Amino acid sequence: MKKLDSVQGDKIARREIESHQHRVAEVLSESLNSILYNTDLHTVLGVVNLANYNNACRFASQLAEHLYPKTIHIINELINKNKVSANITHARKVLMQSMVDHGDKADLDFTGTPPELCIYRSLLLAKGVHGQCDDIYSYTADGEKLDKQIAYLYEFIKDSIINSKDHSISVSKILDLLSAAPIGLKKGPAPILLLSFILSHNGQITVYDMGYLIVSYDISFIETFLAYPENLTIKWYRNIDNNDSIVRNIKKALENIGASRSDSLEPLFVARDLVNFIFKLPALTQSTNMVSKEAVRLKTKIKNAVDPIDLLLKQVPELYTDIDITDKRLTEALVELKSFYPNTIKTIEKILYKSLDLEVDSEGKLTDSALSSLLDRVEIVKNNKTTDRLVQFSVRLEMIKGNTQAAIEGIISLICEKAQKDWVDSSIYLVIQEVQQLSYDFRRSECFYNLDVAKKNNRYLVSVIFNTRNNGELLSSFDVDQTKLDESQDEINKIINILKSKDRETALAILSEIGIRLDKDGH
Repeated sequence: MKKLDSVQGDKIARREIESHQHRVAEVLSESLNSILYNTDLHTVLGVVNLANYNNACRFASQLAEHLYPKTIHIINELINKNKVSANITHARKVLMQSMVDHGDKADLDFTGTPPELCIYRSLLLAKGVHGQCDDIYSYTADGEKLDKQIAYLYEFIKDSIINSKDHSISVSKILDLLSAAPIGLKKGPAPILLLSFILSHNGQITVYDMGYLIVSYDISFIETFLAYPENLTIKWYRNIDNNDSIVRNIKKALENIGASRSDSLEPLFVARDLVNFIFKLPALTQSTNMVSKEAVRLKTKIKNAVDPIDLLLKQVPELYTDIDITDKRLTEALVELKSFYPNTIKTIEKILYKSLDLEVDSEGKLTDSALSSLLDRVEIVKNNKTTDRLVQFSVRLEMIKGNTQAAIEGIISLICEKAQKDWVDSSIYLVIQEVQQLSYDFRRSECFYNLDVAKKNNRYLVSVIFNTRNNGELLSSFDVDQTKLDESQDEINKIINILKSKDRETALAILSEIGIRLDKDGH
């Protein structure tokens, strides 16, 4: 009424209209009551007379039971609604994540009295969906242990999937079916019960997100489940033609590298673990061709897999001619893929330390003295007038003290100008070349700093950075006072006379070679 332009600013007119509306509503109500009181309704339940309020309530209850005979009686008004509050929406999300993460624990590992625990006990525990069996907490699909209403619900979901095209159906479609007759499940508890069905049938079900196989039910999966159920598809696998030998060999290979997440030999569990292993690898490993052809073929098949059973029982075995050695050869390929990234980091780390002339121990790590020296050198370069790139390089070198891998990763990203997730083989080739040049610039910056200090103190300074054809290296920055030089004039003159016949570059190269040899001899 307040928005009608014709009565804006006229309170009296608005009150008159409101009063008229109330009178009309009363007349309609009285007329409806009179009609119902004097009328017999012929319904599917027979002839019904709504002469009073009790009759109307009884009829409404009987009609609901007739239309939704398989509904689930949930004694929890917090969740048993079509539209739940913001707090209960959050509690539902927390509960569903705990269902995935802590299904092997009592009360899903909840403590205290949070609303999600209350929902769990009234919806999952009380209905036999989750509980203890032989000292183990788990989900069950056993109709004998489930509440009869839940058992029917599970059979209904299973039949809906199996009777769909390709035995697959979207999550949103299932939720719509559950809200309709004969079940009439409210939107609040529906996602929880559908997730419990998935978890209790994990050996027969796979879930896809826009066509991509989901191998781990993480928080992003739960968020998609709740916000975008139309993106998720559930597929049911019937009569899996299991080959125990193949499954056991692949399972053993996964166990050998610590990538097996379940004790089950169900093909779907093993297939999910295999796919999960590949997709948990760093992006560089997933894209690289710097591994053996067998490893490349294996990861390519796994990454492109759509049907996990076909991958497990057909595509992977096709890579090997002798099934008896599949676990050994598969283990070798998986180990190669698993170790590629850390080995790449170690290779660049080794090149870096060598280029900076840093001492390492038997494991290739910096010695304490080398680390201390590096930090001192970093301070010199950071305080020197140098390029922004060299300053950023120095900052990353400083990180070696706390986290060597993060420092090396930072240097790689600095050189190839890409985030870690975007690294490819060409990025590593570039880094291997450029890290030596960057190290050279770092060492040269040190020398210029030392030269400035020496000039201020009226002292001579000798700085040499030299690489020989045999990869010999020399970095020396030291000052010599005038007295020592005066004492060495005769030797200096003799050396000059010997080198006079050489051009300048050759003479300097000879001096550098002498320095390297003296350095090797401990001088």
